[in-house]
Amino acid sequence: MNTQVLLFLGKAALLTFVFVLMYRLLLRRETFHGLKRGALILSLVLSYVLPVTVITVHRDITKSPVAQTKSDPTFLSCCTNKCPCTIRIGRRERSCSDT
Repeated sequence: MNTQVLLFLGKAALLTFVFVLMYRLLLRRETFHGLKRGALILSLVLSYVLPVTVITVHRDITKSPVAQTKSDPTFLSCCTNKCPCTIRIGRRERSCSDT
């Protein structure tokens, strides 16, 4: 079988298991059977739709200027010597050479 098909079936099986577990924990003792039926149908549909859904997030990243002073409590500076950056949060200063 194709690896994509196996991956899809694995994700669908995992989602089905999660939805059945949620159903057993939350709706097992519910007496409103219409709600239970709707939850089961929705979970079955979502189990097969969610694995093929692709969610992309686009972020605009802008370069900010170097922090003004080292006295700034949230100092973040890029330097040109052997260490690419120095981070200062509160009183503690840490550079990438500190491990």
